[in-house]
Amino acid sequence: CANGGDRVCDTPPTANSNYGGARRQNTCAENLPAIDGDRPDQVRNYMDYLDDPSLDIFTEGQRLRMKAALVSTMDRNTQHTPLNLQQTGAGPRGRIKANFAIDGCEQLPCYACPGQTLNLTSYSWGKPNQFTWEIRQGSAVVSSSTTGPCVTLTAPTTPGTYSIRLQVQNLAGSADTIYTNCLIVRDTAQAANYPFSEGFEGTTFPPAGWVRINPDHAVGNSPLTWERWSSTGRGSFGASNVMARVRNFAYYNRTQRDHLITPLINIPSSAQNPAIEFDVYYRALNWTSTTGGNKSYLYGDTLAVYISEDCGSNWELVYYVGGEDLDVTGTAIEVATGSPGTSHSAIPPQGSNTAWRHTVIPIPSTYKGKKVLIRFENITEMGNNLYLDSVQVRENTTTATSLADKPLPKVSLSPNPTTDAAFLRVSHAAQRQGSYRILSLLGQTLAEAQFTPSQAEEQIALPTAQLPSGLYLVEVVVESQRWTFRLVKE
Repeated sequence: CANGGDRVCDTPPTANSNYGGARRQNTCAENLPAIDGDRPDQVRNYMDYLDDPSLDIFTEGQRLRMKAALVSTMDRNTQHTPLNLQQTGAGPRGRIKANFAIDGCEQLPCYACPGQTLNLTSYSWGKPNQFTWEIRQGSAVVSSSTTGPCVTLTAPTTPGTYSIRLQVQNLAGSADTIYTNCLIVRDTAQAANYPFSEGFEGTTFPPAGWVRINPDHAVGNSPLTWERWSSTGRGSFGASNVMARVRNFAYYNRTQRDHLITPLINIPSSAQNPAIEFDVYYRALNWTSTTGGNKSYLYGDTLAVYISEDCGSNWELVYYVGGEDLDVTGTAIEVATGSPGTSHSAIPPQGSNTAWRHTVIPIPSTYKGKKVLIRFENITEMGNNLYLDSVQVRENTTTATSLADKPLPKVSLSPNPTTDAAFLRVSHAAQRQGSYRILSLLGQTLAEAQFTPSQAEEQIALPTAQLPSGLYLVEVVVESQRWTFRLVKE
């Protein structure tokens, strides 16, 4: 990869075109460290050969390659000099346009609790040097700041719907933009009572108080995100008619995440063994046929569940299962001849059955007495449809294995950026085997090692002191979980 092709190692190679619209294919059985081995063709990438309406992806490696091309050659890097910007009316003397994002908000509107900290970042054109930020309700300015381009504001203390305005100015003029009704401040007094239950039987989806987030805005083939699906007798073990689902079978943009978030739920301090319970139906897809030059690949999607006690500012992972581990039979549907067709698209059986899986996730005791949000996250691998039903938060009266007894590992990287050493902080991983790799942006492994923490929380030093200044990828694996960090060495 580093010596051939486009030399962008986070982009899986492809041997065949994909004209006629995106569809899953895996035409190269590559083994690239930057993408963790073999991965399906990235069939929606702008550099792939397919019809324009299907193109909507650049990878991080491609972005960095484009940026490097603009600043590293003699005939291009002069375009960015102050003299050239002045003479061409560009940069701070060029067209100005206001634009911004709210950190942690993947799709508008954004939700917050009263008084919650909001971090906003300007992505405005024209290199502005003055910024005015405002939170508004109608025409009334609730709070404002002239700090920029990054600013910290506080969510209003009164529940309701608010707009955010940014005005920017450069040497050529000014511009402003208003995101109308982009901020919803939750009413914490209206938290749902414990025990909580939702079976998605109502006609409105998401149900009242729930939030659906579709970060990639995928809408082809009907909405490619969580949706309401109705079919008589196909819900939980045949006991219901309606459920939530994500149609991964028609989702041709792998690793995209779609969220379905509960209302605030009040877990009383008197709760003895609070737990999250739900029913799931899922079948993975194993395409082993060699039709059209296809290489064998297991298309296995993942369901993750998180919990938050601070209105979504921070989330704790409590469940992460995918592929054949999530498959209700334990073995994927095999496509041995031809291409995946409608007969391989998973649908729960009709009538009373035991095909569904009932899952119980004990809630850690630290959440007792708190108002929590619970997030169900589908991570697509272009595999098969995932169905969710009968979500409950209640006392755990089962004998299911407690994930709280063996919490999922957590990994963080700091300091970042660093001028010398950097450390991995690994928790909830005692006696679990792990490893890390430091890679260049070309996918070359610069350092790697294995580790087995002996304590509940352990700090692991990375050999970053000898690395030259630049941007690196740090991949960490603990058992079946994986993290990828971008590390800046200054």
